[in-house]
Amino acid sequence: MQGQQFRRPFIKTAYILLAAVIIIGSMGLANSGYAIAFIAQLILFTVGLAVGLAFTIAVMVGIFFTAVSMNDKETAAELWGVLKNRCTCSSC
Repeated sequence: MQGQQFRRPFIKTAYILLAAVIIIGSMGLANSGYAIAFIAQLILFTVGLAVGLAFTIAVMVGIFFTAVSMNDKETAAELWGVLKNRCTCSSC
């Protein structure tokens, strides 16, 4: 039940983000006039958005671990170990 509660807002957010990407991408189409340029700009925008999002998440995680380590170094080390185990590929 708890997972279903957050599903609808995530879907709405995805639709809004998709609409924003299409609108921003279509602005470049007016200059070039070619559909292939629109697709290329859309791919470039999506890659840039993904890189920016990954960088932002990494900074936020770093700030979180810094704040936790200022209060309790053992807890920060334990949290880091859990995060490291979840993010590594165990089947590789």
